[in-house]
Amino acid sequence: MGPNPVAERINLSLLSNPNGVMVSLYDQVGRQQLTQKVSAGILSTDITVEHLPRGNYWLQISEGNLALVGHKVVLQ
Repeated sequence: MGPNPVAERINLSLLSNPNGVMVSLYDQVGRQQLTQKVSAGILSTDITVEHLPRGNYWLQISEGNLALVGHKVVLQ
């Protein structure tokens, strides 16, 4: 995932994605600000964030109800 901090879009690379995942971005108080589905087999995608207010966010990658990974993201 990069760059971080980010201004316009997050470049997301996955090691594997056999079933598809959901990428969600949450603000500092836990409100979901963005959700993007990444279809099965896709290993690289861009997530546009330039429309969101600047600040700290939490990016979460989930498969079904299982959160696979999370990262702090700073929007500048």
